[in-house]
Amino acid sequence: MRIDVRAVANFVLNTAKQGEVPITNMAINKIVYFMYVDYLVSFGERLTNAKIEAWKHGPVFRELYSAFNRFGDSPISELATRIDPNTGDIIVCELSLDPDKTEFLQTIVEQLLKLSASRLRNLSHLPGSPWDKVWNHQQLVNVGMEISDEIILSSNSNGWRH
Repeated sequence: MRIDVRAVANFVLNTAKQGEVPITNMAINKIVYFMYVDYLVSFGERLTNAKIEAWKHGPVFRELYSAFNRFGDSPISELATRIDPNTGDIIVCELSLDPDKTEFLQTIVEQLLKLSASRLRNLSHLPGSPWDKVWNHQQLVNVGMEISDEIILSSNSNGWRH
């Protein structure tokens, strides 16, 4: 099943709204990244097929950055949308998972929402983290600066729990 990364972000934003926690573009990217890592390690499958890239300030999903870039450093105030290919209508991206996996993600989100965007950034930059391995790569080139599942799993990283 292909899950749109924007639906995962909306899941985070809805949870944040309930707790009255403001979320910036940087924070949403880090939270979804850490959710992705925990989901991959726990279930052995990808949460989303979106590519994770190593950018200066940490792991980024290009789709999320684009969806929320207009908010700059301000809190995100709207959910991510997509165009329905069947109708052409703009619709809000919604997460649909089985209840156990939804509960798993809910627990992670609630913990991550307690951390500031700068703390999330710092945790994603820990030495030996997947971001660090890609950003500070030893090869001559690293096209796309992709943080792959293999790098995540070989890092044995759940750095946000430190």
